[in-house]
Amino acid sequence: MAKPIRMAKASKAFKINAGLRPPWLVLSPAKIVVALIVIFFAAQAFTGKQGLLSWRQYTVEAEALEIEKTELMQRKARLKDAVSRLSSAKADPDYIEERAVKDMNMANPSDFEIKIPPQPLKKTQN
Repeated sequence: MAKPIRMAKASKAFKINAGLRPPWLVLSPAKIVVALIVIFFAAQAFTGKQGLLSWRQYTVEAEALEIEKTELMQRKARLKDAVSRLSSAKADPDYIEERAVKDMNMANPSDFEIKIPPQPLKKTQN
């Protein structure tokens, strides 16, 4: 009689029966908590206050603030120049007269004023 062929036994780690799952698929409370923590930090890395999606907005705001800073520095320089020209120690008479004419509509009685009417708008043909 022929001997029956013996089959090697499968190890428990790779044995998948109808009702059993592999050990890495078994959900435990610790695995659920770790998964939720990982999901939370991944979401914060993209959408948080300092996340990847916020970087673009911050760079746009920084560029706008740099432009505003430059404009304010130029205005400060102009105002500083005006103050130095109007200071009592070294007042610039031409600048004082210019300011009086421009700001207070004052003029010397010997000055002539020539008003130029505005040009009418040209109608464009459609």
